[in-house]
Amino acid sequence: MRAKSSFDYYLVNLNLANIIVGYVFFVSIFMPFTSNEVHSSQLVTVPYRIFSLLLSLAVLLLSIKWSVKVTLAAKIFMLFWAAFLLRMYYDLEIRTDFFVFDDFKRRIWSISIGSCLMPMVSIMRSRHKLDLDFCFKIVYGALFIAMLTSFSFLTKTEVGTRETGNAAIDPITFSLSGCSLFLMGLYKIITVRNLRRSHQIAYCLGASLGLFLALKTGSRGPFLGLMLILVIWYGFASKRGSFWFLGMMALTFFLKDFVIQAISLVSPFIGKRISLAIVGEDHSMLARQESYRWFFDKIIEFPVLGSQFARLGNGTYPGYAHNIFLDVSIGLGFFGLGVFCYCVGKSFSNFKQDFLRESSFWIYLVGALHLFLSFSSGAFYSNPPLNGVFILALLGTQRIIKRRISYVVSKNPNPSK
Repeated sequence: MRAKSSFDYYLVNLNLANIIVGYVFFVSIFMPFTSNEVHSSQLVTVPYRIFSLLLSLAVLLLSIKWSVKVTLAAKIFMLFWAAFLLRMYYDLEIRTDFFVFDDFKRRIWSISIGSCLMPMVSIMRSRHKLDLDFCFKIVYGALFIAMLTSFSFLTKTEVGTRETGNAAIDPITFSLSGCSLFLMGLYKIITVRNLRRSHQIAYCLGASLGLFLALKTGSRGPFLGLMLILVIWYGFASKRGSFWFLGMMALTFFLKDFVIQAISLVSPFIGKRISLAIVGEDHSMLARQESYRWFFDKIIEFPVLGSQFARLGNGTYPGYAHNIFLDVSIGLGFFGLGVFCYCVGKSFSNFKQDFLRESSFWIYLVGALHLFLSFSSGAFYSNPPLNGVFILALLGTQRIIKRRISYVVSKNPNPSK
């Protein structure tokens, strides 16, 4: 039984759902009413950023009266973020050997603080009022509507190549959303006993739609991350998890040609891109390798505390490494990398514990998808869903469930009524 009568219950859960899927839902619904061009996307994205920040601030204001406890791992991650923000401030505002246009500075500050840091703090202050089952319904429903809407407005970003829902969603984010919808549908089908036939059909349709659109984009990162999550999921479910994990990875390698052919039935382009990447002839992979070499050379020059948080210069938007570990290393050195790896390990430990307890581990599946994608794309300091789920994982969802039960009992001491 859940205490749904309070305003803060809905606000807190809406805040978490917004952090995970709000951007994709918002732009998928409202972009069709614009010219659907890149230059007009700010008509939708700017109001959304403002709404998202106000929502997190509202949760923070409500949480002033709440007494909360924060785990050591979560405190360490927040200190890690504080150190990285100091690095960003020094590089962008104090150093004179780098030049970045003010518009780009404002953009990265608004995303890193307004869209990542503030939502993380709001989750820390309100996680005892979270209901992950209720939040699942919001996130799944929003993703389903967003993907269904986008299916009607598929837009080619490159001639004969990648597709996306609209100009405000890049193909990688669009593919990631499709993979998330697939994972969440699969989660319900597998974990819920005696699932109603109508619900089975709804989750099957959502999973199928998500996987289809993820493949249509032609983006490899989210799809490969999805495959890795499925292997880990199966490994957790098996008594010989490590053995099966290695076995499935080896089987996938030996059957890679068959897997690529199966993928090509839906999206020949992504099948071709995977094949080219395997033989080392994909242009985007070659460009990414050049970026990796540049970042690695900079890290070696200043290995202990780092040298700069991104690739800066020529007034452009800060260039990230397309790898979360390289981003952390260049900004905070091997010391910061060690702290970050500790947080990653702790979050996966909580993932496995909640999985074995059969808790609401769907949130970890979505977070892991964002994490695995960050191995090859994006920057963690501009990824709200990654950081939101990360801090929630470090807080431990099992503690949320226990405190949630206590909260419900206090509201209704006699459950039979």
